Amino acid sequence: MIALPDNVEIHESQNGWWWLSNDILYSVGKKDPVKLSKEEEEAEFAAFKKVAGDSKVCMIIDITHAKPT
Repeated sequence: MIALPDNVEIHESQNGWWWLSNDILYSVGKKDPVKLSKEEEEAEFAAFKKVAGDSKVCMIIDITHAKPT
């Protein structure tokens, strides 16, 4: 599991935490994630885009606790 760093701004969503560092977007899922509605998924994606802006970023996701969608 990826550890949450202490030197960057951490964003929390309903199902995990994420942060942007050196043009890499990291995401770590929470245990027992909840099923999101389409609107909730779109809102979370909009939050990612707000932080990343129009820049292209690489994304590293820890899906240890992910459930099928």
